[in-house]
Order: sequence, then structure tokens, then C-alpha cells
Amino acid sequence: MSERLKKILYVIGFLLLSILIAFLIYFFFFRDFVIDEPIDLGEETEEQTGSTGGLTGSPEGGQNIIDVDIDEEEDEDEDSSLVPVEDTEEDYQPPSELASGGKTLSEIISFENTYNPTLSPGGDILSYNKDTGEFSRLDTESGESIIFDSISYKGAETIEWSPDSTKVLAEFPDGSNVIYDFDKNRQYVLPTNWYNFDFTEDSSGLVFLTESTDPKKRWLSTSDVDGSNYNPIENLGENERFVDVVYSPNDQYIALSRTGKPLGLWRQQVIPIGLNDENFKAIEIEGRNYHPLYTPDGEKMVYDCYNLESNYKPILYVVDVAPGSVGLDHFSLNINTWVSKCTFNNSGTYLFCGVPRELLKGSGLFEEFSKDTVDDIYAINISTGNSVKIAEPTIKVNIESMFLSEDQSVLYYTDSSSGSIYSINLK
Repeated sequence: MSERLKKILYVIGFLLLSILIAFLIYFFFFRDFVIDEPIDLGEETEEQTGSTGGLTGSPEGGQNIIDVDIDEEEDEDEDSSLVPVEDTEEDYQPPSELASGGKTLSEIISFENTYNPTLSPGGDILSYNKDTGEFSRLDTESGESIIFDSISYKGAETIEWSPDSTKVLAEFPDGSNVIYDFDKNRQYVLPTNWYNFDFTEDSSGLVFLTESTDPKKRWLSTSDVDGSNYNPIENLGENERFVDVVYSPNDQYIALSRTGKPLGLWRQQVIPIGLNDENFKAIEIEGRNYHPLYTPDGEKMVYDCYNLESNYKPILYVVDVAPGSVGLDHFSLNINTWVSKCTFNNSGTYLFCGVPRELLKGSGLFEEFSKDTVDDIYAINISTGNSVKIAEPTIKVNIESMFLSEDQSVLYYTDSSSGSIYSINLK
């Protein structure tokens, strides 16, 4: 074959490949899909009468902790939405100081580029500054910020706080892993082949994966926070990449494995893993790319995933995960967001979430599609599935994470682009 003919064939092959790639991008992300019922991101969603994928809804339960009635239906004229309304000076309503469904005053708590802030046992805000590597304690009453001079972890890739907020685990890009105990002012260096950590609920131990070129040495393991008392729990072999270390608050599960039976294109089984080689029933997930969040008592799990019905956008589901009732009360919450933008109230009956005002098709596959959107804040009753928009913060941000004050009167949240911490008053 001549060089000239080879070049011609190469050009033709490249053009055909380009056309195929363009078609696949159009097919998966830009063509219009036929959907029976679009997901409603209005101010209030009705009580679940059915669910995406034919799952059964849950009976009503729980009480609201804010002055917004999630279960109350709005009495509106059917044609009122068709009548254009002009904004006038008389119609202007100043932002509310309390979250009541409309524009709500938001306050800047910290301008620092924080990562994964949390509450201390005394109710102060503990945070890590990504720019300086320093840790600080912010007094929520006085506004005074105190920097911990004892440690600085500049360049850390992830920062995770223990459940009691007395310890912090830092993972670095070079594989280094360090734990610092603030109560004891001690640092512990962990092996570099340990990764994907989570703290036990009592903050005294760790669960993690061990990395190895030999599949026989890839384990789901536990240890004390200082690295002692290493205990291999289950050999993972080639399935290591399918295991997510997520410790349940009731100490029942230490990880979730995406190695269950195939359930078609959009559904999958996730197998809970315990400490004692238990044979737990699999949890069926109604989509792909799921991320779990346990309720404070560990009896239920809220997760986000994407599927065909959601136009490949993230959508929230709730399901019972207690060993005796796995899979019951499984239904869609009809809210398009990620669990990373959510937090529970203390009793676990309500979920507060930052919900993007707009999401592109395919954002469930690529979360970066949502980074320029503005989030409103919703409260969701996870027993009934009813939800209500409680706030449109006056300072518009894309929410990365959120947490409640100890008395549940203030909701704190971080801006995904700047790391700044904001707050709104709930009551």
C-alpha cells in the first residue's frame, strides 16, 4: 500500500470517528427525551402518590422545625399563573430576616477560602483554610477567630473531621495521610497505601482501603486513629474500585459495595459490608453515579443518582437501610441536587438542601455543569416526601456544603467558588 493511499485512509478514518463522537455526544446530552412527568422544582411538591420507577411512597410523619408548613397545600386560582404581574414599588417586599420561603437575608460569616467546615462540641465553627493550610475556631457569638498555631497542613487534598470534631484527617496528593488530635495535641502519620478513609461513629477508629499491586493484598480494613490495631476485614481483590467506605451512624455498616446483581441499564444493587462477615440484604439504587447520606440514626439513607427519567440530572431518593427493613419506603424526593449540598436536622426527620435553580441535561454525570448556577434552600420531609423552598438567600452563591447550629436556629453553608461561609436564620 502506497504512502499516499495510507494518508487518504487515515483522513477518512479520522472524519468517520469525529462524526461518531459528535453523534454520541448529541444522543446522550442534547436530544429531547420523552418523559412521562418532568421533575418539579417549584416552591412546593405534593405528597408522594407514587414514585419514579414504581416504588411505593411512605406514610406521613415528622414535624417541621421551622415556621413553614411543608404539608400545607397552597390555595391558588387555577389561572392566576397565566396573568402577568408587573413589579411596582408597592409590590416590593424587603428580604426577611427569617427563612420563610422568599428572599432571605444572608450573612457572611467568614471570607476565608475554607474547606469542609464543621461545628465544634461547643458550637463554634472549625475550618481549614485552603490557601494557608491553617485551622481556626470561629466564635459564632463574638465573631472572633482563633488560629491553631500547633498545625498547618498546606496543600492537603482532602480534610475530614471526626464525628466529635476533636480530630482531623488530612490526605495529601503524594499519598501521605496524617491525623491530628486537638484534644491531645498529637499528630499520627498513617501508611501511604491506606486511603478512602472514614471515622467510626465514636471517633476512636478508622475504616479504610489498602492499596497494593497484588490483588490478594487489597483489603477493607480498620484500625485505631493512631494507626495501631490494624485489622483486615474483607479481601476486595479486583473489586476494590467498587467499594465506598461510608460508616453508618448505628455502627451496622462500614462500607457499601457496588457489586450486586445487574438490574438493567439504570438500576444497580449495592451490598452493605459489616465488621463481622454478615450477609446483609442488598440495597437497590434507582440510577447511576450514586452518593449516599445516612440519617443521624443510620436507619435510612438519602442518596442522589441520575437516570433517564431525570434527564441525567441528579435526583434525590430515600430508602430504609436498617438490616430488618432494607429497601422499604423507597421513593423519589423529586428534588434535583446532590447530597453533598444537604444536611439533616438533629432528629433526621428533615433534610435541608441547596437546590440549583437550573441544571443542564447530563449534570448528573458531570457536576461541573452546575458550578455556575445559583442555589435556593429547600426543606424536605423524608417521611412524606413533601418539600418546600424556605429561602432565596440575598447573597447568591453555589452551595458546596451546609450544617446546622446546635440549637437548629441557624443554617450555615459554604460557597463552592470562594470557600466563604454564609448563614441564614431559620428561627
